[in-house]
Order: sequence, then structure tokens, then C-alpha cells
Amino acid sequence: MAKQDKRKLHPIQDIITRWNSLFLMLERFLVIFSDIKEVINSQSNDYDSAKDLINSYKKNELKLLEVVVEILRPFFKVTEILSGQKYTTSSLIIHSIFYLKKKLSTKLNCEISTKLQKVLLASLEFYLDKYEILLNPFLCCALFLNPEYRNLSHSESEYEKKKIKEIAIDFVKGFSYSNQNCYQKTNVSIQKSTSSDSVDSFYGDKCSENQATSSTLNSNLNEQTEIELIKYTNCIVEPNTKCLTFWYTQEKNFPLLQQVARVVLTATATSVPSEMIFSAGSNQVWERRNRLSASSVEKIMFLLNNLENEVAQFNQSISQTVTDI
Repeated sequence: MAKQDKRKLHPIQDIITRWNSLFLMLERFLVIFSDIKEVINSQSNDYDSAKDLINSYKKNELKLLEVVVEILRPFFKVTEILSGQKYTTSSLIIHSIFYLKKKLSTKLNCEISTKLQKVLLASLEFYLDKYEILLNPFLCCALFLNPEYRNLSHSESEYEKKKIKEIAIDFVKGFSYSNQNCYQKTNVSIQKSTSSDSVDSFYGDKCSENQATSSTLNSNLNEQTEIELIKYTNCIVEPNTKCLTFWYTQEKNFPLLQQVARVVLTATATSVPSEMIFSAGSNQVWERRNRLSASSVEKIMFLLNNLENEVAQFNQSISQTVTDI
């Protein structure tokens, strides 16, 4: 049988509830097709119908399957990327859409593949319009606050670039006004004004002063936000700088933008990370460990997730030491 990573490969079935299962089924079928054909043809006459089917495949049909697999491959890649746990994924959603649109717009010398591309592209556009993904302020802001994609160079439409950037900037400004943390980071305190028809002139004067102060603070905040946005757009970022690392090291330069980044960049694009934690949790809390307290479970899960890399590095160092010896 064909081998990959020293393991035997088995056929994969298409499961409607599993992401990319059709792609995985076709890809595996092409890899082990010759082995499947050999095994079936070596069977008794009871498998004549299966023999006729497997032997009926022509080279051009297999080539067509290869084309279909390559058309579906970008969707599989996007799913893998958006399901990551060790990096920010919210900023990759709109970028992934640009990537898929570009791939589906690439012309192939095959009529059937062209039709498939058109169907997939139409379906993608339908859901983009239905859920207004490219107009979602949160996602637009997440994309803009990823230093690698802030200039939206992956979009071929100048209108899309301009619109997404405008939505992102409006979101940043709105966030700055509505979150007290932003003011605290910039050493600006907010005094809330109160008004009532029954207050005397003394308190009325105080309210007027507070309103004027609040107006001044809002004006200063708006000015500072504009300055940070201009600096961020024009700043030079070293290649291969991780998104979260950039914002961690740029707190002094962009105190307001960092507060927005803390919110939009820590959101996950899919539920995969949380589902993996649920699965790992079920291995820790079961019938014979049902008296664990919530705090104990939390600590166990923390250690499980954060020590995984440490253990892997330790095992790798041990293996290297043994090899050296």
C-alpha cells in the first residue's frame, strides 16, 4: 500500500458534517488509486462489479479529478489557517476571502473546471453579501490592525481597499470614545456631566464646566487617534514580525490602537480552539474523576495547554543529546 509518514493510508469517506471531507476523500483516492485497483483486481470473481468500476476509470477522468482537487485545495488551506490556536486568526478572515476569490478567478484550461469555479465563486459572493462580511466593522478593523495586511495589498479592488479602511478607522474612533481604558492609558480622566432641571445655579455651572471639559477631552482624544492612525499606517515593520508581538512592543507608540488590538485580535475565527479544549477537558473530567473542583480543572487545563510546547522542546533536546552521545 502507498505510504506517507511511514503509515498505511486508508480511503477517506465524504461526511457532510465534516469540513473539506469531499476534498480529503478525492485527494486520498488519487494517492492510493493504483493500490485500490491492485487489491480489487486480486480478489475473487465475487468482486466483478467492483473490478469493472475501478478498471473503467480513464486517464483523462483521473486528470479531471486532479483539477477538482486543486480547485478545492485553497478552501482546505483557509480552513486550516483559520482554525489555528497559536496566532491571531480574526485578522485573517477577510484576507482569506481575498485569497479564495483570487484563486477562483484563475482561469484553467478545462470547461468543467471553469464551471466549477464559477459556481464556487457565485456561492462565495452570495454568502459575503448575505452576511455583509466585507462590511463588518470588527473584521475590517482586525484586518487593518494586522501590520502585514494593513495596506490591504491582497485586494485587487481599490474600492474594497478604501471602503474596508474607512470602516476600520471609524471602528477605532468609536472604540476610543466608548472605552474608558483608552483614556486611562493616555492619562486622561473623564468627568461625567449630569443635568437636572431641579439643580441650582451652582451645580448648573459645574455641569457646564464638566460638559466643556468632556468636549475638550473628546477633541484631544480624536486628535490623538488621528495621529496614531497616521503613524501606524506609515510605520516600518520588520519582515516576519508577528501581529501580537508588534502590538505588545508598540504600547508606548500606539496606546489607543493597542487597546483596540487587545479586543479585535484576540477573537478566534472559528470555534475549533474551544472545541479542542472541550475534548481535552472530557479526558480530564470523567466518571472516576467527577469530584474535581472547578478551580482544579482550570489549573489542569492551563498546564495541559501551556506545557505542551515545553514538553515537546524537552523531548527534542533529549533526543538530540542521545544522538550526540
